[in-house]
Amino acid sequence: MKPGVFKRKGYLGLAISILLIGIGGFLYLNNLLFQQELSRQLFVNEKQYNSIAELNILQLKAIKDKRGYQIRQTTELLGSYNRYKKESIAVSRRIAFQFQNDSLKQKADSVLLLVKQRYDNLDLQIHYLGSLPPELAGKKISENLPVSEKISALWEEKFAQLQTQLQLRSIRIAEKGERLARWNNFSFILLLGVTVSLLAWSFISIKKQDALMQQHDSTMRINTAVRASEKVFSAAFEYASIGMALVSPEGVFMRVNSSLCKLLGYSAKELKALSFQDITHPDDLNTDLDYVKQMLQGAIENYSMEKRYFHKNGQVIWINLSVSMVHDTAGKPKYFISQIENITDWKNTQSALEESEVKYRSLFENSLHGKILHDHSGQLLDVNEAALQLFGYSFDELKSMHFEALLDPADNRIISLLNLRNTADKVQGEITGMRKSGERFPLLYSSIVFIDKMGASLISSTVVDLSRQKETEKLLEQKNEELESFAYTAAHDLKEPLRMISSFMGLLKSKYGGQLDEAANKYVDFAITGSSRMNQLITDLLDYAMVGSDQAPYIEIDPAALLLDIISMNDSYVSAKSATINWASLPVIRGQKTPIQLLFQNLVINGLKYQPVGGIPVIKISGQELEDYWMFSVEDNGIGIPEEYHQKIFQVFSRLHSKDKYAGTGMGLATCKKIVELHGGKIWVISKEGEGSCFYFTIRKNPIA
Repeated sequence: MKPGVFKRKGYLGLAISILLIGIGGFLYLNNLLFQQELSRQLFVNEKQYNSIAELNILQLKAIKDKRGYQIRQTTELLGSYNRYKKESIAVSRRIAFQFQNDSLKQKADSVLLLVKQRYDNLDLQIHYLGSLPPELAGKKISENLPVSEKISALWEEKFAQLQTQLQLRSIRIAEKGERLARWNNFSFILLLGVTVSLLAWSFISIKKQDALMQQHDSTMRINTAVRASEKVFSAAFEYASIGMALVSPEGVFMRVNSSLCKLLGYSAKELKALSFQDITHPDDLNTDLDYVKQMLQGAIENYSMEKRYFHKNGQVIWINLSVSMVHDTAGKPKYFISQIENITDWKNTQSALEESEVKYRSLFENSLHGKILHDHSGQLLDVNEAALQLFGYSFDELKSMHFEALLDPADNRIISLLNLRNTADKVQGEITGMRKSGERFPLLYSSIVFIDKMGASLISSTVVDLSRQKETEKLLEQKNEELESFAYTAAHDLKEPLRMISSFMGLLKSKYGGQLDEAANKYVDFAITGSSRMNQLITDLLDYAMVGSDQAPYIEIDPAALLLDIISMNDSYVSAKSATINWASLPVIRGQKTPIQLLFQNLVINGLKYQPVGGIPVIKISGQELEDYWMFSVEDNGIGIPEEYHQKIFQVFSRLHSKDKYAGTGMGLATCKKIVELHGGKIWVISKEGEGSCFYFTIRKNPIA
């Protein structure tokens, strides 16, 4: 064969090799561009996966803060919840944009819809907590619990599906890139084999090295995606607001989060040395183990139950347990995922509510007064035995009646009192009842509106028969009238002979005093002084007896005006003592004028009277406003009162000094105490012997007349 032939064949081979290199280069370039597109798709897919994971974490944090707010109701937790909600909305918008032209758009839209529903449900629960009483809010939230659980379950299902789809797509894209890289390698190897005579082995090695680098990059991208997935799961697991654990099929804790450690009081290391059987209450263990057995046999996929755990300190904790199972690639049970929520407070509240209902029922049935339960239309729902005896009906008769049928229709007070229940939670007043026999009788009616455990507004009424009380009041009124008449008569009859004794003794002294010896004149003085003291004692006794016996009206009284009258009436005594009597602005009060004037007079006169020898009285009167009372003080600079007598001085005929040293009957402070109590107040003294006294007393702002 001619050398030229070999040369032509060489050129032809060279030309073919160059042509193959060109075609191979074109195909390689095209595949390279396709590889770049796959890398871009993998990057976008990972961004979508991370956005979904970020949305899940924000939701978990928001739910944690909502539950914290449900327990503590602080503005910090509410603000934190709203911040996470706002961030979730921003992430949701980003996800909607990322999936707008994606094949998984429908699944992403369903996830975003569940996010909105979940936050709407959380906002509703927060609304309950902020606008309703705690008990009603808790009830509303409990009623809404099935909806919340349904949304949560749907979210977990849709979230898991979307994550799985994204993970599978990442794997498919990575595998496609890897296959394409292998095909490129094969193409180049083939081309290198054809053009081996034209290219150096070093060129082949470089290409092989390029292929290895591409394969390494693909592997790294896959590993990065796997690590990102594990990171998302770890974050969701560790930062969950409820306890979470991975439990082996034998029941041993493999992994626990901080919330579970805090709940049970163990460290993570301590818990992983235990099984759930070790900390479960014996009464709940068999039920739990039965569920586990069913899951291991494949009879059920998950279960939930309420059970009790033992805290590390021995305390019993009620929890709500939700368990699902993860299988390995061979389909064998790998581990359980347990979610543990502390419901101890809720259980305690339930127990307290049941106990309260038992106590209420006992009080209702055993009360000595009539107890009636009815709705706002008046339909009777329940009555106790005392009510049956009071009105003379049987239970079967009463249960078909209305409350108004037990009242006297002629009593005009009934309509206004019953209408008052529409605007007030508590109502009380006297009305007229009517027995089955037609007998009318006075009764004390009181009612309170409450919400029962079913959410219905009901009225609990108490009725008390006042027949005996009214008879007693009428008898007491008659006795008071008789006592008042007797007091006036006794005072007049007793004072008349005293006036005669005093007058005749005075005449005897003035007419025959010069003819009597010193002893006789002394006896006459004793008689005159004794009759004067007896006259004052009768006056004081009459004042004491009359306090509260008359029906004087309660009017507005200016204490300052009363004090001016008192000083004017006792001007000579005040001047003789060189006394100073001061008062600041005093509040106007309501009361009976005469007793109030006597109260101030007795306290001022005592301040003038009980002074050391040569002392100059200084009396200060002040008043101040309390919540339901006016409080006054009368302070003097007199001789003071030993502490052991601070209570005794308010007793009738109580005297600490001889009548020769300080005049008086011992009735003044007892009368003051009676006047103060008549006006719904109290009186007391703060004093030390030799340092003066300060008398305090209170007057109710709206005394019961």
